[in-house]
Amino acid sequence: MIITYEEILHNKTWLNQEILQSLTQEVFDKAKEQKQYDIKLLVNGIELEPKFLTDLINNIEKYVNRQAEDIVEERLSTALNKAKDLTELIDVFSDKIRELYFNELKTI
Repeated sequence: MIITYEEILHNKTWLNQEILQSLTQEVFDKAKEQKQYDIKLLVNGIELEPKFLTDLINNIEKYVNRQAEDIVEERLSTALNKAKDLTELIDVFSDKIRELYFNELKTI
C-alpha cells in the first residue's frame, strides 16, 4: 500500500497518526526523500498487502459517513418514538378534557 508523504502529514485520520507515531527517524527521513511510504502488513513473518487498511484509507470518509448516518438514524428513531408516545398522551388527555367539558356543559 503506497501512501504519499503529503497524505501522511496532512490527513489527520487515526491511521495516519498511528503511522506517524510508529515511524523511526530513519524511515521518516527516507520517506521525505522518496515522497512516499510503502506500507506492508507483517503476519508471522509473512509480508502481506494490507487490503482492509488500503480500503480504509481510500474510503475513510465513506466509513465515517456511514457510521454517522447509523447514529443519526438511531437517534431519529428514538426521537420519533418519544414524539409518538407524547402525541398519544396528548390525545388521551384531550379526549378526557373534552369529556369533562361536555359533561359540565350538559349539567348547566
